[in-house]
Amino acid sequence: MLAKDRSDFPWFVPRSFVLALPLALSAISVLAEESNFPKQDLVLWLDAADTSTLKIDADQVLQWDDKSGHDHHAVASTQNRPLLISGDGPMVRFTPGDTPTPLHTPVLFPETSPVTVFVVSQRGEEQADRGDWQRLLSAREPDNKDHLGNGIAMTLTPRGKGHGFPAAIYSSFKDSVASLPMTLGTTAPGQPGGGLKADVAEILIYNRAFSDPSEFEAVQDYLAQKWNVDAARDAGGWTREGDTPPSLTHTTTDAPLFDQANATGWQPYPAMTDEFDGDSLDQEKWWDHYPSWHGRAPARFLPENIKVADGMLQLTLRKDDSLPREKLHADNDADYYGYSAAAVVSKTALTYGCFEVRIRPAHATCTSSWWFNGGATNEDGVERRTELDVFELPAGAKGFEKKFGMNMHIFKEPETSEHWSNWGNWYAPFAWSEDFHTVNFVWSPNWIRYYVDGHCVRTTRNVAWHVPLQMIFDMEIMSWLPFPDDSEFPAHYKIDYVRAWTHPDWKGDPQWTPKPDPSKPSNITEAVRKLTAQRQADQSPQ
Repeated sequence: MLAKDRSDFPWFVPRSFVLALPLALSAISVLAEESNFPKQDLVLWLDAADTSTLKIDADQVLQWDDKSGHDHHAVASTQNRPLLISGDGPMVRFTPGDTPTPLHTPVLFPETSPVTVFVVSQRGEEQADRGDWQRLLSAREPDNKDHLGNGIAMTLTPRGKGHGFPAAIYSSFKDSVASLPMTLGTTAPGQPGGGLKADVAEILIYNRAFSDPSEFEAVQDYLAQKWNVDAARDAGGWTREGDTPPSLTHTTTDAPLFDQANATGWQPYPAMTDEFDGDSLDQEKWWDHYPSWHGRAPARFLPENIKVADGMLQLTLRKDDSLPREKLHADNDADYYGYSAAAVVSKTALTYGCFEVRIRPAHATCTSSWWFNGGATNEDGVERRTELDVFELPAGAKGFEKKFGMNMHIFKEPETSEHWSNWGNWYAPFAWSEDFHTVNFVWSPNWIRYYVDGHCVRTTRNVAWHVPLQMIFDMEIMSWLPFPDDSEFPAHYKIDYVRAWTHPDWKGDPQWTPKPDPSKPSNITEAVRKLTAQRQADQSPQ
């Protein structure tokens, strides 16, 4: 949905007329869905699809009426006004020329409050000619800038950069915003700043946080269906603010912790399910190394750091000066030396599912991780490489003891040549390494959700993760952490079990074939086997 210039607008109004445009939209599924999203504490609702709310003088927007019921109408206060344009439906274009064209609202709420904002917007390449820090929404306290204190400064791109972007849903949350008038389309009065160059279709502002992820999803679903758009790739999703309720308990192991009644209709997926009740790793399901990667230097993955005992899988990262110093990847100049770690990787790849683990991460300055990774190609040779990080827990590193870090990556796709990611952090009320906790990961065609002890802590729309991936448990020494002290090792990461389910309605696209084949060994497998045999021989009595 890329809006065109004003001359394509079917309800074109001659200059010198000021009126509210009639509601007549066939290209947008609008009013039938308006009852399907939450209205509690909705303090501003600007909807370009409802043309009766737009008062214009020819092509200039004089006022955009608020539909929330609070009469918080957005008004142009100067002769420089946004334009009404069209495409699949009408949109309001801010800063069509060089001069900002803001709209101003009255005070939206009576006291300092949390604020959640949803926006549908786009920027064509012909508009991508302005600098950074372009504000969609701005409010500032006296003697302060909008991004400081209890002001608000919402941008649509990281750093408010001026590059073009397709129509998408953007969302933002701030936990404390003062009772102030709002400025749309540039910085608040009294603060220098260039105008926003973008087209805006709809704005929803709530003066509350969303404590229920289903409400967040309902708002985005409403906007997605109405405007035929998806969430912006780099705009994040919903992440819980504050603690979860007390942990749920299992009444059955046949369904995930958060859905013990199996109301969703989950079906077991044995290839990624393991109670680890034996005394060795199930070689039918798991690799004892990562056939596509030696590990993150300086620590290399070795099978000797994997143990199955007492009903658990244990991975270990240790100091080991007996290892040779080597460069193991042609495309990476990093040296492997002095440390060994562990990875357990599934021999199958799956698109979509529900997964559950009960884990206790290592208390060390290294990550205990659970993630999904892989590449796939279709018959036309198109390649996609993606990754879903359920968690990376450096649970012994200072400042990270309670942090639950989640991320999603795109490394290769036909739509863009750039690596991009969508991350979120939740802070638990406990230190992760002190006890076991249950984590669920739900990967569906439309949403990706993270749960801790039965409660959702993050949800985000699935905008790009639709090819089969392998499941991975591993430990790594990360460059974004302080380098660990040798006294922290050996460090142990314990996994009580992993369980997996599929859903009968979630079907992966059969055109995508995993590459490489997750069931086949590789040259890395050969190197690991050779090194392992040599180390075993060196340690045998002579």
